[in-house]
Amino acid sequence: MSAKSRKFIVFKYKYIQLLLMDKVITLFPESKASKTEKVFSIEKNACCKKIRLDFNAPDLSSNGGLVLLQGMDCSFLDRLADVIPDWRNPDLVQHPMREMIRQRVGQIACGYEDANDCDVLRCDSAVKIFSGRRPLEEPLSSQPTMTRLENHISKRTLFDIAELFIHKFISSYAKPPKKIILDVDDTNADTYGAQELTLFNDYYGSTVICRY
Repeated sequence: MSAKSRKFIVFKYKYIQLLLMDKVITLFPESKASKTEKVFSIEKNACCKKIRLDFNAPDLSSNGGLVLLQGMDCSFLDRLADVIPDWRNPDLVQHPMREMIRQRVGQIACGYEDANDCDVLRCDSAVKIFSGRRPLEEPLSSQPTMTRLENHISKRTLFDIAELFIHKFISSYAKPPKKIILDVDDTNADTYGAQELTLFNDYYGSTVICRY
C-alpha cells in the first residue's frame, strides 16, 4: 500500500471520529489550514440507539419501472417462452427459456432494444427481479447467449408466436366485437429518383419503399 493510500485511510478514520464528536474538519494540505463546522448533536438525536456508519453504496438501479411492470399479469411471457423450442442440453442449461424471454422483454421495455445491453443489465437488480431472480443471485444471460436464442428462432416458431398473439387479442374481449379493422398499410419511407422496389402510395401521396 502506498503512502498516499495510507494517508487517505488515516484521514478517513479521523473524519469518522470527528463526525462522532459532532464536528466536521475540512483539511487544506496546501495552506495547512483547517475549518471546523458544527453539524448536529448525535447524543441528542441518537436517543441511546446504535449508530452504524456504512460507506458501501447499495446496489442501485435506474430501471425501477420493471418492478411495477412485474405487478401486472406477465403470464403471457411464460406462454411465449413455452412456444419457443429449447434446443439446448437440459443438463447444461443455466438460463431457462422463461427467464431469458423475461429479461429480453424487460430490457426492451426500459429502452434497451440491443442484445449488447445484456452484458451490462445482466447484473441489474430490477432486471433480475423482473426475470425471476433475486438481486444477489447469479447474473442473467449475456449477449452471446441472448443472440443465440434470437438466431435460433425459425419461421415456424415465428408463426406460432403470431398465432399466440392472435389468441391473446381475441381472448381480451368479453364478447366478440362487431367489427375489427386491420390496418396493414406500411410505414411511410419516402424515396427519391428511380430507386428499386419503390411504388407510389396513395395513402401518403408520395413514392415510398415497398416493404412487401
